[in-house]
Amino acid sequence: MNIEYRTSNFEIRILGLFILLFMISQPVAQAEDNPYESGLRALQAKEYDAAIEAFTLALETMPHDYEALSNRAVAWYYKQAYDRAIADATRALEINPYYSVGANQLAWMLATCPDPRYRDGKRAVALAEKVVQRFPEANFMDTLAAAYAEAGNMEAAVRVQQMAVDHLKKETVLGDKTSFENRLNVYDQAAAQSRETRDASSPTHEDTVAEAATSPSSASTTVAALVSPSSTSSKTEGEMAFTETGPAHEKDLRYTVHLFSFRKEETAREKAASLVRENQPAYICRAYIDGDPVPWFRVCVGSFPDDQAANQYAQQQKEQGQDWAKAMPLPEGAVKVGH
Repeated sequence: MNIEYRTSNFEIRILGLFILLFMISQPVAQAEDNPYESGLRALQAKEYDAAIEAFTLALETMPHDYEALSNRAVAWYYKQAYDRAIADATRALEINPYYSVGANQLAWMLATCPDPRYRDGKRAVALAEKVVQRFPEANFMDTLAAAYAEAGNMEAAVRVQQMAVDHLKKETVLGDKTSFENRLNVYDQAAAQSRETRDASSPTHEDTVAEAATSPSSASTTVAALVSPSSTSSKTEGEMAFTETGPAHEKDLRYTVHLFSFRKEETAREKAASLVRENQPAYICRAYIDGDPVPWFRVCVGSFPDDQAANQYAQQQKEQGQDWAKAMPLPEGAVKVGH
């Protein structure tokens, strides 16, 4: 009886151990099978059907996940399902109207879609202007210029695209300079043609000229051809509303310290907010890596006048366990979190 009892007790303990190990392993399996992360990997690998399936699964769990909607819109766009792409991008903004990169993405689609049935210059301008007003970055200016071109305002397109090219030279993470300059040339040529038309028009044709100046330009088809669906790769993820960058005197503080990087903007925002201190601000800096269509969101802390001061602060952070702390120039498009 004692032997049988001990054997049964041993078996129960073994069974309990297996159950415990199974329960411990579950969170890991769930993390690996996260449909949103799977969708990002598929999008990066240009496996658009798989990306759509993964983001759809994520939305079944969280119907208001505007980031999943926006990324699924990109996948639909690559597959030339433009109606579904615009529908998803629009829905993402309905859920979060302050989703700036999502607004930028939708504006890009409306301004440059290869199918003219889905282009809407007026709506694209309204979206892109709000984004650039809050985040004056080269990528967003590029979209605004395309929106102006589609709306027929070629002079504005040239002006804003030139600003985009100039900003691109100063930003830490450079975009495709050649494509930016190619679009600038297209806008410039169209603007020159528009000026010639106005100069050649007589006063009796003022109404016709005014109409031409406010209607979609003939150059918009050329612009749509220049910006194939792959051009939207730098406009895939979102950036929400933050506190605006600091006052004018902070422009003399040119360096910061990079501590973390996250795929999801909301996670980066929460982390940055937790790091805000009275003596040091925190920033969100969006960054792209060559060959990766999905941006990273860097969390940076501190603003310093030179790299020596930034390196000193980075060393202090490393001594406190932040092994990845690294001094870097403060990107022009960095967004300050908190006060």
